[in-house]
Order: sequence, then C-alpha cells, then structure tokens
Amino acid sequence: MAEGDLGKSESDQNDKQDNVNDPIAELEEMSLNPNADIECLVEDATNEYENLNKTMDELDSWMTNIESRNDSLYSQLQELLQSSRETRLELQQLNGSQEKNVETNAEDKAKS
Repeated sequence: MAEGDLGKSESDQNDKQDNVNDPIAELEEMSLNPNADIECLVEDATNEYENLNKTMDELDSWMTNIESRNDSLYSQLQELLQSSRETRLELQQLNGSQEKNVETNAEDKAKS
C-alpha cells in the first residue's frame, strides 16, 4: 500500500481505481480539490463540447438523409396514386362501353 492509502479501506481504493476512467468522477474530484487545474477543466469541457458537436452534426446529417428519402417516397406515392386513379377511370369507361355494347347487342337480337 502507498503511504497515502494507509487509512483507506480496500473498497475505497477500488472505488478510486474505478473512477480513473470516469470523466464525471474526475471532474467531481477536481472540483473538490482546491488545487485543481482550471486549464484541465476547460480542456475537458472543450473536448466534451467538440464531441457533442460532432455527434449533433452526424445526427443532423442522418435526419436530413431520412427527410430526403421521406420526401422522395411521398412524391412517388403521389404519382402512384394519380396513376391508379387514371387507370381506374379508364377501366370504368371501358366497362361502361362494354355494358352499352352488350345492351345494344341484346336489343338487336331481340328485334331480329
């Protein structure tokens, strides 16, 4: 054991080792230490801000991509809907003409 660790329990030492890679624990420890290096705090905060900024840029890029795909799908669906309506009208007109032809043929047969 190191000289400074003499009065500390083993769990306290383990907790300290667990906090070595924990940036929040480091910040808390530094804030409790009156000799904390302000430049180190600023550097850590700057790094965190830069990482958050990069993450936000990536999210924005993904959202823009999704929005673009959504717009494309919407316009394709609109075109499909319009085409479907036109086809349905054409089929209704064809069915109407065929019904008239059937009626005319039936009338012609009845007259003969």
